[in-house]
Amino acid sequence: MLKHYKNITTIITVLLLCTQLNAQNDTIKNSNEDETSDLTPYLAPSPPSKETTKVVFEKDKVYNISILTKKPKYTDGGIRGFYNYVAENFKIPKNSPNMVAKIYVSFTVEVDGSMSNIKVLRDPGYGLGNEAIRVLKDIDKKWIPGEVDGKAVPAKYNLPIVINVT
Repeated sequence: MLKHYKNITTIITVLLLCTQLNAQNDTIKNSNEDETSDLTPYLAPSPPSKETTKVVFEKDKVYNISILTKKPKYTDGGIRGFYNYVAENFKIPKNSPNMVAKIYVSFTVEVDGSMSNIKVLRDPGYGLGNEAIRVLKDIDKKWIPGEVDGKAVPAKYNLPIVINVT
C-alpha cells in the first residue's frame, strides 16, 4: 500500500512540474509577443570589441572545466577509460563494511597532461579516501589538457568515484 502511495506521489509531482514549466513557457511567449508587436525601431548594440571578449590568461590560474572551450580528456579511453583504471587498481581496505561508497575527488589536469593537487572532497571513511588518492597518484597515463580559445590551460576536475564494497 505504501508503495502505491509513493507511485501516486511521484506522478503528481511530475505533473505539477510539467504544468509549472508549461506556464513559464506561456509567460515567455506572451512577453515576446508584446515586445515584437511594438513598431518602435530597435538598434542592436554594437558587438563587443575583441579586447573585451578575450580571456585573460594568468600564469598560476586553474580554470574551472565549465568555462573551457575544450575539456581535458584521459588519453587511455576518455573518462570511461579513467574509471576503468580506477576500478581495476582500487584495493578495498579489509576493515570496510559492505556498502556502496561514493568518494568525491578533486584534481588539476596540468598543461603537460599530468595530474596534481589530488584531494578527497568527501570521504566515506574506512581508508577509502586514502586508497582513492593512492590510485590517482599512481596513474601513469596522461590527459590531453583542456583549452580556452585554443590555448592549453590547467583545469580543475571534481569527480565521484563509486565503490561497491562487498
